[in-house]
Amino acid sequence: MGKVAFLFPGQGSQIVGMGKNYARRFGNDFESIFEEAGDALGFDIRQLCYAGPERDLMKTEFAQPAIVTVSSGILRVLVREGLCPDIVAGHSVGQFSALVAAGVLSFADAVKLVRKRGEFMAAVQTPGTMAAVVVSQPEQMSQVTALVKEMDLDIAGKNTPSQIVVSGANHVVPMLLEQLQAIQGIKTKPLAVSHAFHSRLMFEMEEPLMAYAEGLSFYDAQIPVVLNKSAKVTTAVADVMEDIRAQCTQPVAWSQTIEAIGQYEVQHVIEVGAGNTLTGMMRSFGSHWKGQSTNSPMELEKVLQLMRKFKEGA
Repeated sequence: MGKVAFLFPGQGSQIVGMGKNYARRFGNDFESIFEEAGDALGFDIRQLCYAGPERDLMKTEFAQPAIVTVSSGILRVLVREGLCPDIVAGHSVGQFSALVAAGVLSFADAVKLVRKRGEFMAAVQTPGTMAAVVVSQPEQMSQVTALVKEMDLDIAGKNTPSQIVVSGANHVVPMLLEQLQAIQGIKTKPLAVSHAFHSRLMFEMEEPLMAYAEGLSFYDAQIPVVLNKSAKVTTAVADVMEDIRAQCTQPVAWSQTIEAIGQYEVQHVIEVGAGNTLTGMMRSFGSHWKGQSTNSPMELEKVLQLMRKFKEGA
């Protein structure tokens, strides 16, 4: 079948009802994952995922463990069926799902950590916001990044060669968007977030997050992980810990992550989670990529069928 990469989505992929259809089709895996998550967190995350309310599921301290739980349930289905990744990566909080897949963190510790991560993010006192910027011509990106720097904002994510996410002060980000909207070929979209994630404005969450992480058990990865900040491919736990800290204030180097996966000679990229944002982004990196989503039980079954087809032909 060739080398396989598992990609795990981040915040924004959460929706009310997430996990419910998977539980109907793949009962045991999802019953066990929701029970373990509930025991670790001390509340019924299954009820929150299945029925909301949406206002709670959208809160970062609930959204993050919900995302990791559903992604980890899908991961269990794939691994049980014999499809194991050769390399993993996750976008922002998706990185913690990737760490579970790589054996760096137990699932229980991962959901505890991202719950705390969300709480520390929500508690940051400095107000801020974020926006996505898409350019139609590659040369326009340097113009955008120069303007971001000039206005003392931060780039929170380098998602594709044509898309970045900008993060910064509430009163400055709209000013940037106003200037960019006047340029033909540039599109902008304000994001519905509570803070300026992945920017210097989140600095105050670094120390409490790392202090909490010190009480959990981390191990060297059993399979390579691509780090968020540097897109470095590693199995060293020291690199992972440094990346967890860096995630607070540094951009997600997703474009470079996909380049790193390409250098690892991956033939199949599977987005493991309730969403298809990362699969959609893959189109920006060339038609040679074979990306598959597990956005629904039907899509997950298609991935499993493809795997069985390759096994039978082997």
